[in-house]
Amino acid sequence: MTVPRSRPRPRPRPRMKGYPGYRLTADHAPETAEEARRLARVALAMWGLDNEAETAALVMSELVANAVRHAHGPRIRLTVNRPALDRVYLAVTDRSPDRHPALLTPRRTPSADAGSSSSTPSPTGGASTSSAPAPATSPPPKACGQS
Repeated sequence: MTVPRSRPRPRPRPRMKGYPGYRLTADHAPETAEEARRLARVALAMWGLDNEAETAALVMSELVANAVRHAHGPRIRLTVNRPALDRVYLAVTDRSPDRHPALLTPRRTPSADAGSSSSTPSPTGGASTSSAPAPATSPPPKACGQS
């Protein structure tokens, strides 16, 4: 009897330039919500934002659920970025070229309202991204040797 081989779990990739962040490409499946929650918790813990980790995990889970329900591509990309000390950006991008969400532009800009979320098509026409910017209220972690 042969045991079916499972695919290795993908590893998050950190941003190489600019502000800190992580992204992970995962299967278009409900089980991806668990990976998205883990990614959000770990990223926020790395940045010293433990108080916001559970909220970020819940938001990522909802974004994945929406992508799984409404998108049709085989993979989705999970993103957790920290573009500013007081801001965390959470996003899920699908690669469904034939369908886009009905809401194409946000009513308010993300920088104007921390609670807003948006769903936008890619400028290249091959994907759509659902995102939720959130405030980050904890101080940044101290570098080694600082007190």
